[in-house]
Amino acid sequence: MSHSKQAGTPADQSHTDLYRAMSGEGSIAELIGGALWYTQSVTGSSAYLYIASQGLPPGHLKVIAAGTMERPGFAGEFEGDTGRPRLDHLPLLQSGLRQGLRLGPQAYATPLCELPANDPMAGYVRGYQSAIEVPIFDRGEVFGHLVLLREGTEPATERQVEFAVHATDVYIRSIVSHRLREALARTSMLLERELQTVATIQKQLLPPIPADSPHSSFAARYVPCTRASGDFYSMRRNGPHTFTMVIADVAGHGAGAAVVVAMLRAWFGVFRLGWRPIELVAVDINQLWSEIGSLCTFATAIFLEVDERTGGVRCINCGHPPALVIAADGSVRELNHDSSLPLGVMPEITTPVVSDSIQPGDTLLLYTDGITEATNLAGEQLGVRALCGILRSAMALSNVGACADALTRALSEFQTGVTPADDQCFVLARLIALSPERGAEL
Repeated sequence: MSHSKQAGTPADQSHTDLYRAMSGEGSIAELIGGALWYTQSVTGSSAYLYIASQGLPPGHLKVIAAGTMERPGFAGEFEGDTGRPRLDHLPLLQSGLRQGLRLGPQAYATPLCELPANDPMAGYVRGYQSAIEVPIFDRGEVFGHLVLLREGTEPATERQVEFAVHATDVYIRSIVSHRLREALARTSMLLERELQTVATIQKQLLPPIPADSPHSSFAARYVPCTRASGDFYSMRRNGPHTFTMVIADVAGHGAGAAVVVAMLRAWFGVFRLGWRPIELVAVDINQLWSEIGSLCTFATAIFLEVDERTGGVRCINCGHPPALVIAADGSVRELNHDSSLPLGVMPEITTPVVSDSIQPGDTLLLYTDGITEATNLAGEQLGVRALCGILRSAMALSNVGACADALTRALSEFQTGVTPADDQCFVLARLIALSPERGAEL
């Protein structure tokens, strides 16, 4: 912004007009420069002093800032995120100027006293004949004054003094606003670093998916809506002919949910997911969750055990969207299930196990509600029906990894121009063929 003088600036420009003129300014230099230019144009002042007076010995002051209206300058640092200067970084000056000013709680137009050449303030006020003093308040007390220096001896009008008060308010607010922006930028940068670290660690915590075999193949996709996610999945082989699938969705998202996800990963290991019946693992995790008592959140989850020898599936659903079965012909159905309470809601839960079966060529999908609740620019949710349509098209692909990529692309296209509001995670497992070794069903 250029602050060159403009003809016809009204001397009675209002407080509202000043804020409107300043509202487009961005940097601290532009804000202060604009405030000072308006002050100069209306009050006839051409330089200024920002001095501290509170709590100082008689006859002493400290210069916080000084300069002309075209070249503002600062003399010291500021405390934290406020506009209050750090006086311990400024020299204490003994000057006759202190006695020549009123330095009270009201704004005044006052003549300037003549200072000896050796007075430390003489260089600041040389060539100026009068001033407007505007008090600056901090927590209800006068902290310092903005002294607007004028060359003429004619005293400032009441209207000019009033405008100087308004301009000083903008000047101080500009400093405070700038310090707050700096503090927010620093905090944002630190938070971004922390969240990036959390995201990196969380990705490393996600268990690897099992290697494909002649009987089954697997894929998983995981997209947090922030740097870290509240979604979790695990797929592991229990033995040569069985595997377990789990997906969980911790309420909320971000760093807090990510910490709970890390705990879930550890708990699945402690309670030997894949080696103990899924109903016992779910009950044990819920019990430990309740004993901690301070997590203040819960998680929906679904557990599956699949036997490649028979196609048998055992399912426990803890308040989670049901698993879907996509047949080789593209038809989609829900896996049989009986939903119980989410993990962490009550100290004791029942986890009914429901049995079902799949055929060679069928694909199992577990997903979190961030998939079906994804929205487009029109505010419409994807929903289960549209998800099933995507799955029918994707099943034409022979490779389950390619199916996962197709689903991911379709979700991305549906959400074009929209930032996802929830984490999105899904896992796929396709039964390719029954194992030739048949044994007892699960």
